[in-house]
Amino acid sequence: MGDAKPSEEELKCWLPSGGGEFDLVVVGVQECSYDWVSEWVATPMRNPKRRKSLKGSGKTQLPMLSGAVEEALHAFGSSPRSERPERRKSRDVGEEKFSFHWDDILAERLGDGFARVQQVVLMNMRLLVFAKTQYCDGTIKWQDGPLIHSVQHTYSATGLLAGTVGNKGGLVATLQFGPVSLCFVSCHLAAHTPDTQFDLEPI
Repeated sequence: MGDAKPSEEELKCWLPSGGGEFDLVVVGVQECSYDWVSEWVATPMRNPKRRKSLKGSGKTQLPMLSGAVEEALHAFGSSPRSERPERRKSRDVGEEKFSFHWDDILAERLGDGFARVQQVVLMNMRLLVFAKTQYCDGTIKWQDGPLIHSVQHTYSATGLLAGTVGNKGGLVATLQFGPVSLCFVSCHLAAHTPDTQFDLEPI
């Protein structure tokens, strides 16, 4: 994103209003840092409002204090342990105010027909998974539960201080769409590295 808020025209180029014909919308970005405090104040239509979200989808690996503090703390986040997979785990759909301005921009664009399934955050990287609400709230069922279930996430820092700082790294979100397993990965790796020196180990 180049540490700049996207304009409405830019969003229109790749993210249809209301989600278009998509059932799932997954967006991974890097350098997602800009003066979001001013955006909340100067743009009344962007004032935080309650959005549809799977309960727990806003949880990150460090305590949720506030958007500003959370972003600062994620700079030195250590890699979390992956949760032990369970046979099936469903979460209810609720409503909450999103702590990140970027999440709210996407939610506003997609509308009430979509719910946030999961967010993954590492420093200025974001991975957001949205799905049609009917797939999350049990309107459309699979084996007596919501079609989307067993959502998990993790991340790995590969940046400064021997790979402990999240200025580089990868974000992962996984879910079950009925019987189908889906995995989404977003990476921000070192730039300007010659092909002969490129190391695939961080991936």
